[in-house]
Amino acid sequence: MNDRSLTAGTPTDSTMTDQRSTEHSATDRSEQSPETAPESLSREIDALSLSQALVDFEMANARVLDLMARLVEANERVVRFGREAAQANDARAEADETAAIANRATAQTEAERDALRATIAILNRELDAHREVITARDRDASMLHGEIAARDEVIRVRTSELVDVRASGAYRIGTRLAKLTRRFR
Repeated sequence: MNDRSLTAGTPTDSTMTDQRSTEHSATDRSEQSPETAPESLSREIDALSLSQALVDFEMANARVLDLMARLVEANERVVRFGREAAQANDARAEADETAAIANRATAQTEAERDALRATIAILNRELDAHREVITARDRDASMLHGEIAARDEVIRVRTSELVDVRASGAYRIGTRLAKLTRRFR
C-alpha cells in the first residue's frame, strides 16, 4: 500500500471548510425567523449533501488514484514476469537443443563403438584363423624338418656306403692294376 491509500479516508482542506460552513449555517438557522426556516433548512440540507458528495468524490478519487497506481505496478510486474518467462523459455529451448545434440552425439558414439566392436570381433576371428594357419604350417615345417633329417640321414648313410664302395672298388681296381702292371713288366 502506498501513501495515497492512507490518505483516502482522511478529509481534505476543502471538506473541512465545507463542514465549518455547515456548522455556521446551523447556528445561523437558530437565529433566523421561523418563516424562513424551511427554506434555510432546505439550503442547509443541500449544502450538507453537497459537502458529503464532495467528500465522497474526493474519497472515490483517492481510491481511483490508488487503484491506478496498483494497476500500473501490477502491469509492470506482469511485463517483468513476461520477460522472465521469455528468458526461461529461451533457456529451456537452449537446454533442449543442447540435450538433443548430446543425444545425437551419444547415439553416434554408440554406433561408432558398436562398429568398432564388430571390427575388433572380425579382426580377432581373422587373427585366430591366421594363428591356426601358422600352427598348421609349424606342424608341416616340423614334419618337413623330420623328413629332411631322415633324408639327410639316408643321404649320409648312402654317401658313406658309396665311399666304402668306392674305396673298396678303388682298392680292387688298384690291386688289379697292380697285378696287371706286374704282368706287363
